[in-house]
Amino acid sequence: MMRLDGCVIINGQVKKKATPIKHRMKLGELIATARKLKFASQEDAAIALAVSRSALSKWENGSNQVDPSRYSKLMSVLGISRGDIEAYASASSSRTQYVGASFNQWVDIGFKIDELILHAYDIMSEWPSPIVPLIEGSNYYGDDSKWDELAHANPMGCFLVIEKNSARALGYWQVLSINKPTYDKGIRGENINKILTISDVHSFLLPNRSHSIYFVDCFIRKSHLQSAVSLRLFQGFLDFLNQLADTGQYVERILAHASETVAESLCLDTGFRVRCSHQEHRRFDQGSGNWVATKVYELDLFKNPDNAFFRNDHGLMMKYRDRPIGLPEKFE
Repeated sequence: MMRLDGCVIINGQVKKKATPIKHRMKLGELIATARKLKFASQEDAAIALAVSRSALSKWENGSNQVDPSRYSKLMSVLGISRGDIEAYASASSSRTQYVGASFNQWVDIGFKIDELILHAYDIMSEWPSPIVPLIEGSNYYGDDSKWDELAHANPMGCFLVIEKNSARALGYWQVLSINKPTYDKGIRGENINKILTISDVHSFLLPNRSHSIYFVDCFIRKSHLQSAVSLRLFQGFLDFLNQLADTGQYVERILAHASETVAESLCLDTGFRVRCSHQEHRRFDQGSGNWVATKVYELDLFKNPDNAFFRNDHGLMMKYRDRPIGLPEKFE
């Protein structure tokens, strides 16, 4: 896949596109994205970086370049790799490193959803299921065609990141708004992947409603685990929440089943709490040498709004965001 004026080329075939997705990430934007992930305010980040708030602001808006002597501090405090810092360090560069968009946005520029699904599967193929991941006889994922159907029905809930120069897909996530009975089964550790059907899923296109979100998948290529791809995926999810807020929708709670230690740490770091052990899925624990049950996590925004939100002069804000997000009146 590559870009030409007015078209996209996929596997040698020219496909027409509409308005291209324009995302020119420079070092300042990378710093801002990483800062919003780690800190509730620019001031807190500036203290940790041992610079003034004004200096950090000028880095982020591109009016001042970052002195190379500060790179190690950016790496340790914000978790940005040296490779990413150096790649984005030229303020005059207009090169787009990573382009992230939801499936419906990719479709708007000429892609087909089936092509996007193949890109997602290619990323997932780097993370094969363990040889004995489940209780004997269980069918954890259900029919693969079901997940293709759900992606077609909910393109707004699927997000794909590509690298512009190589046109290689690097990261992917999928979320679904599911009905209460199905959500409650997931919270009890039941295998909803196997029983989930399209009739259990609500659309993100209907205004003025609340959602119980099931975070189905999040995959990053192994070669890019410590890169800006993870930040782009995270930012894409926050943008998704704000798109919902713009139409009067909000998220009540988020269910996630983490089967890898990295995902488990991310859940705990972002305010999720362990609800139970999964009834079927297992992972191999290197420490004990045994297969252990994976965990089910939940972020309940009604019960614990402080996990995801903070207050400032503009009202209730979502952490790592610069503008308010729609919420029920009980939190306003």
